[in-house]
Amino acid sequence: MLKARVFACCAFQCLRFSNFLSFPNAETIQTLILLLNFLRNQADAGASWSLLGLAIRLAQAIGMHCPPDPESISDPTEKDEAIIHHHIWRSLIWQDTLISLCYARPLGINVLEEHS
Repeated sequence: MLKARVFACCAFQCLRFSNFLSFPNAETIQTLILLLNFLRNQADAGASWSLLGLAIRLAQAIGMHCPPDPESISDPTEKDEAIIHHHIWRSLIWQDTLISLCYARPLGINVLEEHS
């Protein structure tokens, strides 16, 4: 248990060093997803839900909520990035649904207004 807490603290420190609020990217959002799962498994619903809200907003800030069709992208690197963004966004939808159901919290993502 102590090792898990140490790794979580190190992950938060790495996020701070990366200036993730000003320069979000796929890796920082994936890190936030891992951390919110850790917090949820520690029965810290409030912190997990708050961190999920932050991850959702950062993902929206870089356009993960309305990705382009990967088939319309010719560059293989850009296509892979679009697919990764799509999977991260779907993971956020899943986390949002799970936390909302388990802890009676409001959803942060309105799937009826989804563009993808």
